[in-house]
Order: sequence, then C-alpha cells, then structure tokens
Amino acid sequence: MRVLVFREIGAKSGIPGEGREGLMSFTQTTAIEVKQIKGKGRGVFARRLIHDGEVIERVPVLVLPVGETRTASGPTRMSGYCFEWGRGTVAVALGYGSLYNH
Repeated sequence: MRVLVFREIGAKSGIPGEGREGLMSFTQTTAIEVKQIKGKGRGVFARRLIHDGEVIERVPVLVLPVGETRTASGPTRMSGYCFEWGRGTVAVALGYGSLYNH
C-alpha cells in the first residue's frame, strides 16, 4: 500500500531539519517522472522500484478556503488539483503532488 502524506506549510513534522527555515523546501528523487500520455494527459510514473516507506517527494502545500476553488458557475480548473484538507479548506501540493490520483 502506498500512502501520500501532506503537511501544511509550517506544520511540525518531527523530521530533523524541518521547521520555519524549510517552509518552501522541495525534495524529490529520481524515482519518479512526469510523462504525457496521448489522449489522457500528464501522469506521474515510477522510474524504478519504489521501496515501502521510501520518501519520493517532500513539498510544501498551500492551504486555501474551499471558496477559492469555486465560482458562481461551478468548480474552477484549480479544484481538480486540490485535496480535501479540513473543514472548509483544501490543499494544493506543490511539486508533482497535485498530479497524484487526478
């Protein structure tokens, strides 16, 4: 099973070296890549075997009010790249995060 873990910018993660100074840090490995698939769009693919528990990407998220992703005429394009975050909020993962499962 693969688990996606997102944390709000500035949230304490318990990982050494992370804190206010690392708010906009971005860590990615050569384990993944983005490819364009004809007739489907973009997707994130493994370039090699990804081991259980391996961190493949660590990126900040932007937390927004749900209202930022909707207009009077319906959802915006942005809404397709957001994850439910909490009551009345959504999160946009920077890096490849917003492409996962979309």
